[in-house]
Amino acid sequence: MITALILLALCTMAATKVTIQSAFAKKIVHNVSDALLYNGMIFLASAIIFLPGFLGSVPALLSGEYTGNFGMTALFAVMMGVLSVLFQVIYVFALSSGPVSLTVLLNNFSMLVPIILSAVAFSEPFGVLRIVATGLVILSFVLNVKKEGDTKVNTRWLIFVLITFLCNAATVVVQKVYTKTQPVDISSFLFISYFSATLLAGCLLIFFYCRKVKKSFKLTPSIPLSAGAIGVILGLFQALNTHATATIDGTLLFPVYNGGVTVLLSLVGAILFRERLSPAKWVGVGVGILAIVLMSLPG
Repeated sequence: MITALILLALCTMAATKVTIQSAFAKKIVHNVSDALLYNGMIFLASAIIFLPGFLGSVPALLSGEYTGNFGMTALFAVMMGVLSVLFQVIYVFALSSGPVSLTVLLNNFSMLVPIILSAVAFSEPFGVLRIVATGLVILSFVLNVKKEGDTKVNTRWLIFVLITFLCNAATVVVQKVYTKTQPVDISSFLFISYFSATLLAGCLLIFFYCRKVKKSFKLTPSIPLSAGAIGVILGLFQALNTHATATIDGTLLFPVYNGGVTVLLSLVGAILFRERLSPAKWVGVGVGILAIVLMSLPG
């Protein structure tokens, strides 16, 4: 029951974050500098949430009473922060240079990497039901793809989408390996991660500014306020997600989470925004729900 509640909470928070962020991003994000500035504010808000917890561990660290491995926590955290920013930057390039539907679809497939890692490296159960359910989640991704208005595949897009795939997968892998190999300090891990992401986003923003790629939107109060709200949701999500990654089999967590978010986003679009779902997307919702039900069965 606790596992089910954690998974439901993760899917709900992720879908909420994506819904709010997409609503603002569609209005203001038109180039890589826009994405860096907006995501940088989100990362900063997330970092601030975990600052008190990080500062609380400093006295123990200085006195030698810290029970974790701070050096390894910082290393994994910086890697996660850097990968998060790289994903955001390259994802913008991938979306702007090739088919949007395939870009989204292939990035969803990145969940296969941590699933395989969980099964092979950490011997987490991946029986027939979980394999079938994971296949159904992938089918749900395919059925939920929007195909209208896409551009043609080209070499530039292929390179960008491969990098985004690797960054997305590596971000989850870093978090998984950290929680399975080190004493987990959630506050320090996430503060360092998002503080590193904020700094890197700022440096890249300066770099692109020097290359004449400037932000295209006017910085009104609603923008940092929305970024702050999204940052709070992201921080709460990652705190729970880090705990879940440490305590729930990745062969269960990753497919249920990715499938659940896909289903919830489709339902949110249909119910709240009156989007007309195609028959294929409705089938995708049903397939996603079936996959989650299969995952909940023993074996």
